[in-house]
Amino acid sequence: ARRVVSPAEVPAKTTPQVWVPLPMQRDFLACGAYEVFAGGAAGPGKSEGLVVAPLRWVHLEGFRAVLFRNTFPELERTLIAKSRRFYPQRGGKYRETSHTWTFPSGAEVTFAYLERDADVHRYQGAEFSFVGFDELPHFTEYQYRYMLSRIRGTDGVPMRMRATGNPDGPHLEWVRERFKEWIENRAVDGEALWYSPDGEVVTKGAPNALSRSYIRGKLSDNPYLPDNYVAQLMALDPVTRAKLLDGDWDACVGEGKLFHRDWWVHFDAAPDDIGPRCRA
Repeated sequence: ARRVVSPAEVPAKTTPQVWVPLPMQRDFLACGAYEVFAGGAAGPGKSEGLVVAPLRWVHLEGFRAVLFRNTFPELERTLIAKSRRFYPQRGGKYRETSHTWTFPSGAEVTFAYLERDADVHRYQGAEFSFVGFDELPHFTEYQYRYMLSRIRGTDGVPMRMRATGNPDGPHLEWVRERFKEWIENRAVDGEALWYSPDGEVVTKGAPNALSRSYIRGKLSDNPYLPDNYVAQLMALDPVTRAKLLDGDWDACVGEGKLFHRDWWVHFDAAPDDIGPRCRA
């Protein structure tokens, strides 16, 4: 039960709230791989972890970060809204015109959107230490790979590519393929593997190899979700429910998922008396 507090009882100054990461967020923030994707079920705090991640380096003058969503309305109600909770405590000042937070060190974190492949060309010549994608399966592989080319390292500032997403979206397949070693349980969550420029797993230290990892998010990671959140997910169609509730990357409309072939009687051609209507 909550007690109503009168204005007279509220202290004039309050201590800033301490943020304690949830299990998935902790693993996501701690992973030192160059490229990390936090995927799986809806609800474990993936987007919040992405917003918090750049704060680790905002004390460095040369730090530049950019975080993406598909559209500006999505950006404003998710990532930007979350940043307003955390960034002012680190001295961040927000510029509405450029959607950029500037910190006392001179470090910057910008929020942007990519609706079309051509939008990435706005960043031709740009350099970032940190690039983040929220809901990665809603972006094309071209957008993602192009922004990888915008990451540059400077003295004392590490290079990081970070992304989050559920196994749902129009560009799901390339994301699954990129992180299949973890999704198919051939690699342990949080384990870093090294990849050649051609996308082959190689040994650490191989020429031009970069590290990649995957953090699996589960609904049970977040004890603060509303009581009816699971019920809302349970009410979805079977495929979407499997994606968002269970984090199932293989959930699809196909054999054994919604229908079974032996339920039906098959014809070589439509019967003569079926009339002008036929469904297939």
